[in-house]
Amino acid sequence: PRLCKQQSLLLLVLSLLLLPESAAPFTASTEHVTMSGKALRLTSPFLAPTTTTAALVVLNTPIPAPHDSPVFDKLWHATRYRICADGGANRLHDHNAKLIPDCVCGDLDSLRQDVRELYTTHGVSIELDPCQDANDLDKSLTRVFGASPLDAVYVYGAFGGRFDQEMAAFQALYAWCDAEKQQQEESDAAVLYLYNEETCAVLIPPNRKCEVSLPFYGGQQTEDNPTSAIPSLAVGEGPTCGLIPLAMKCETIVTDGLQWDLDGTVPMEFGGLVSTSNRMMKPVVTIEVSHPIIFTAEIIRRTV
Repeated sequence: PRLCKQQSLLLLVLSLLLLPESAAPFTASTEHVTMSGKALRLTSPFLAPTTTTAALVVLNTPIPAPHDSPVFDKLWHATRYRICADGGANRLHDHNAKLIPDCVCGDLDSLRQDVRELYTTHGVSIELDPCQDANDLDKSLTRVFGASPLDAVYVYGAFGGRFDQEMAAFQALYAWCDAEKQQQEESDAAVLYLYNEETCAVLIPPNRKCEVSLPFYGGQQTEDNPTSAIPSLAVGEGPTCGLIPLAMKCETIVTDGLQWDLDGTVPMEFGGLVSTSNRMMKPVVTIEVSHPIIFTAEIIRRTV
């Protein structure tokens, strides 16, 4: 016999309750955001002191000439472990042959022979992973996260190339976000950041107060000279920024410190509200979300 509406609704509720944990990597309230405890600090590498607990992944996209790549230069010197994702080794070599990575990883179908030979003479680990069910970025991140505890992992070259490869970089933000650890008050999960010379992005995890610190903030128009947390700094992130609900609807988002703050009353989703061309008005912006979203910011250069 056909089930009545009440029985069908009961079965639907029970099926949702019995879903395995693996089917719901992000658990979040759909009604409100409740935050407590220690905030997750997402700090620009241009503000953070040079750390020995960060890693850099170089992707197969062009790196500008040494005199025109301040973001890459900063990330290289701010990290202690550097890995090239397959053809990223060619890009690093062509940018500056004196820079030697720790590892080259991937299916190695793009690695040039001259680059392989040079890096081999310098003791670089060349690691072949022929699996075609994962891309070279994922293979490199597997190597990076398995090496040692880290505070941050920077991926350089995530933007500006093929659209599908850009989407693969965003997929990595979700796939490698340890949401459970990042929701804990004493999180030791490494934060993954995407970069090129013009922009950056990071995942804001759900159910955790996040504090985003960027070097540039303030000003009302893009042509205004914004305030800097470090007056002598010529390059860095901000002030223009955005909040993008890329993978799913975000029911609740509350911010403080943006030119157009969000108060949690309007969900964020494609086809509805998406916060683009927003602006950091404070050196630290707080963001609280019910579901994961992407925070992105421009990178500017100025004369000091």
